[in-house]
Amino acid sequence: MNIAFENLSFDPNNVKWHYNVSIWEHPSNILPLRGYWVYNNASTPIFQKLNYKDMAGPYVPPSMTLKSGWNQIGHTSTKYMPVSSALVSIEGKYSHLLTYSPGEGWKMYIVGNPALQQFNFFEPGKGYWIFMTQDATYAAVDI
Repeated sequence: MNIAFENLSFDPNNVKWHYNVSIWEHPSNILPLRGYWVYNNASTPIFQKLNYKDMAGPYVPPSMTLKSGWNQIGHTSTKYMPVSSALVSIEGKYSHLLTYSPGEGWKMYIVGNPALQQFNFFEPGKGYWIFMTQDATYAAVDI
């Protein structure tokens, strides 16, 4: 984890969390597809340095199981991508998305209600809350 967040200041108030189905965890590893909440007490940006392609044998894109209810996910591309394209593997199995930015606050996306869609693209490096209407497997779209 310290490699992924190597420029995160060493302030002891800095904290990293991941929401796993129904509990908050302080992860020791950064894993593909997961979303993370990071509090950085410094004013420096945080950059991820992850390389999923360093594996032995044939390359298999990452995936993760999402459970019915709220889950935390990350965007798998280094490019902006429409929500429907980023979530093609779980189409029809989610109803709400939320994202947070310190400068803009919370934004929501509710399936089937354009008036309540405050964003339409997934952004590289951002995490998202997703409300799943059923269990499903979320697959990477571009890594």
